[in-house]
Amino acid sequence: NGNGFVTEVRVQPVGATTTDSTTLIIDNVTAARADLHNGTADNDLATPNLGTGEGVTNATVIDTKSTTPGNSVTFNLGVFNGSTTSDNFNLSVDGLPAGWTVVFLDASNNAVTNTGNITAAAQSKFTAVVTPPVGTSVNDYPLDFVITSPVSGLTDTMRDVVKVTEFRQLSLVPNRQGQV
Repeated sequence: NGNGFVTEVRVQPVGATTTDSTTLIIDNVTAARADLHNGTADNDLATPNLGTGEGVTNATVIDTKSTTPGNSVTFNLGVFNGSTTSDNFNLSVDGLPAGWTVVFLDASNNAVTNTGNITAAAQSKFTAVVTPPVGTSVNDYPLDFVITSPVSGLTDTMRDVVKVTEFRQLSLVPNRQGQV
């Protein structure tokens, strides 16, 4: 029917004069899929911007967080395994400027670089703690968070932005003059 794979297997035992055969049909193969998102409950893999394991297709910014140089900002991340079997994913970020740090934390606040096994049709949530160094210029910095399966090779990418703002401080010092 063009949608599956058909093969015939023939077996002839040693010393036998006849063969026995069977036909194997593999149909309805479900593609492995994953979704990297900002920790929402929306796991609709049919929606193109939620990722079918094909990475960034239009560089749409999903979330923007502001911070000042030397201070951290956090992004909630969800990894949904839309496959029919368990899988695990390495966590990384592309586009990280020199001197910046990113630490991925699991639900128990342990630093991780891999999601651990995620069962089929389930998700795990993580936090990415991003810190621009002191002296970072005021600007918007796009970061592409990436998941990559070392098992299936499946990957998905999501773009967030860190908006580095100026550190402003106002101090009021009493002039020590007053009436008694």
